[in-house]
Amino acid sequence: MDVVVTVDGSCTHWGKMQIGYVIRNQATHRVVGGGNRYLAHRGTNNIAEYRAIAYGCEEAHKLHARGIVVYTDSELVFRQLGGQYRVRNDRLKKEHQQTRTLLKQLKVSVRWHGREEGDGPVADALSKGINLTNALLKVDKEVNRENDV
Repeated sequence: MDVVVTVDGSCTHWGKMQIGYVIRNQATHRVVGGGNRYLAHRGTNNIAEYRAIAYGCEEAHKLHARGIVVYTDSELVFRQLGGQYRVRNDRLKKEHQQTRTLLKQLKVSVRWHGREEGDGPVADALSKGINLTNALLKVDKEVNRENDV
């Protein structure tokens, strides 16, 4: 099965990080996985985004996904992973290297999309602590409300 993983990382003002991810079967578009988790260490939005990518890929791999495409809304992280931007921050260098190694091992393709595209709003809600079912329902209601206008 080929999958699409949409991820988001968030960080509070005092450095508490949380990640969210949604995994969909690429052929059927059905949600086959997803969730969120708090990260034990303090960090930044960019560290949370790197960890969300890594965690989402690991979870997709556990589902025996053959092809994995990851969508992130962080243009900085996307460009750093693609080699267009250098990684200057020492804390990010470690996250960057670990994530790149994992992406190569699993043969993952990383793509950027706007925060409101695809499952971006769901991953965003998950990264802020909403569970998967409620995140999907919340986004569904917002889409239906926009269509009614």
